[in-house]
Amino acid sequence: SLRIDIVGPDTVKPTVPTNLAGTIQPNGDVVLTWTASTDNVGVTEYIVTRNSVEIARVPVPTATIPAPAPGSHYYQISAIDAAGNTSARTPSLRIDI
Repeated sequence: SLRIDIVGPDTVKPTVPTNLAGTIQPNGDVVLTWTASTDNVGVTEYIVTRNSVEIARVPVPTATIPAPAPGSHYYQISAIDAAGNTSARTPSLRIDI
């Protein structure tokens, strides 16, 4: 007999990325790394925010941010899947330049 599976839209959010860490390079760039999120279908990219403003989207769990202005900056990462479901943001990572 013919079996038909009805697949509804993906409404499951990815898990929140973990272990967010940052290092300041000699040229002032900030390199962020984190542990990848998981999702029932698959994470397509990560959203990088600085001081609550989106500054980048990257496909892998690392990002190099061009040297920010001097001061304290707060970085957070969230994951997004192909259906546009977005995880909560990581706790803020403070980096002082």
